[in-house]
Amino acid sequence: MVYVGALFAGASLAAVGAGVELRQLGAIFITTLTGLATLWILNLLDEVLDVEADSVVHPERPIASKTVTVRDTVVVIAALIVTALALNFTHAFKDGAFYGCMIAVDVSILALSGRLRFPAANELLTPLLWAAMPIYMFWVLNPAQIAVGALLACFGYFADLASD
Repeated sequence: MVYVGALFAGASLAAVGAGVELRQLGAIFITTLTGLATLWILNLLDEVLDVEADSVVHPERPIASKTVTVRDTVVVIAALIVTALALNFTHAFKDGAFYGCMIAVDVSILALSGRLRFPAANELLTPLLWAAMPIYMFWVLNPAQIAVGALLACFGYFADLASD
């Protein structure tokens, strides 16, 4: 998780695109925490959605082994979403609204994964979850350069596809 935290902090700093001023530290902190919260939300949601498969393939996982209940996991997911939304709305209404839309799309994509009946649906949809992150970070930290965030998102999406 330390590596992932450093990755999101680095992505936040890249979105700033210049020397960091003291007034930007709050937004950098918010985007880094939001990135980590999003990672945890999507990983936990994936565990909830895959509990049947995990009980066979990965019986040692907390939900599959019944060490943790699905209900408790959903409560943690909800708490993370509320916290991330609150952080973003604290910074600016537009940031909270954008994050709310992004997390709704991410959760919808994850919920649809494995349920759509066309070839390579998961491989095409899952990279969209992470492609949205650079757009979000540029939206919050450097909206004048949002096109760069969109290019990074496209690069991330196609790079993820190429690695599958």
